[in-house]
Amino acid sequence: DEKMIGEVFQEAGYRTAAFGKWHSGMQYPYHPNARGFEEFYGFCSGHWGDYFSPMLEHNGQMVTGNGFVVDDFTDRAMDFIEESGDEPFFVYLCYNTPHSPMQVPDRWWNKFKDLELPADPPPAPGDKLDHARAAFAMCENIDWNVGRIMDKLDALEIADNTIVIFIADNGRCNLRGKGYLHESGVHVPMIVWAPGLIDAGTVVEELVTTTDISRTVLELAGAHEPDYLPGK
Repeated sequence: DEKMIGEVFQEAGYRTAAFGKWHSGMQYPYHPNARGFEEFYGFCSGHWGDYFSPMLEHNGQMVTGNGFVVDDFTDRAMDFIEESGDEPFFVYLCYNTPHSPMQVPDRWWNKFKDLELPADPPPAPGDKLDHARAAFAMCENIDWNVGRIMDKLDALEIADNTIVIFIADNGRCNLRGKGYLHESGVHVPMIVWAPGLIDAGTVVEELVTTTDISRTVLELAGAHEPDYLPGK
């Protein structure tokens, strides 16, 4: 019964797309194409078993991916942005790394495969050090792909008129992370690029959550705000 952010932007005249992981339903009326996203390329599951040219979904049809999934999702997002031309767009780009299976292209793995990990605290018996190294490599790949998005916005000369939000979903899954109210479980990176709207270097100390994003970006974009949003 809820109206999702893609639907609101679509009603406001935006082109909308979702790329990558969609974990909010795989059948209508919960599929992304039914929730305000005219374009969807990715998978409707919380976990995917292969990151290199796997079977993926494109607007309800199964297709074969093109290379490493994170690079592939980014390519699709950049194409959509460029194809939008002068039309306003809303892109939900959801990477599925770092996460098992710990698969990452050699270009990134080779940089970290021999990384000496901190000796304090010492590794516990059964710790998978290569698992940690692969996670670092995946994060490096994410940095590169986010950079590609920003470079595309610059090349299209729309960076100063585009809001970009980079955010993680949760902390690590082991020890005191995901599922716990400790630092690594509730505190994750959130970076907002909004030239002319938010001053560079601004630090927000208050606790925020992803549910705060909808009202904020809709207000900044001048899109219609549905009555159910907090603060109406």
